[in-house]
Amino acid sequence: MFFFFYFYYSSLKLINYFVMYRNKEAHNNE
Repeated sequence: MFFFFYFYYSSLKLINYFVMYRNKEAHNNE
């Protein structure tokens, strides 16, 4: 159960980082 929670939390952080990175790239391309 703890492992599942840790995996879920890491994937959330990874997705959040990926979205922030894409948003930054989009602003740079304007």
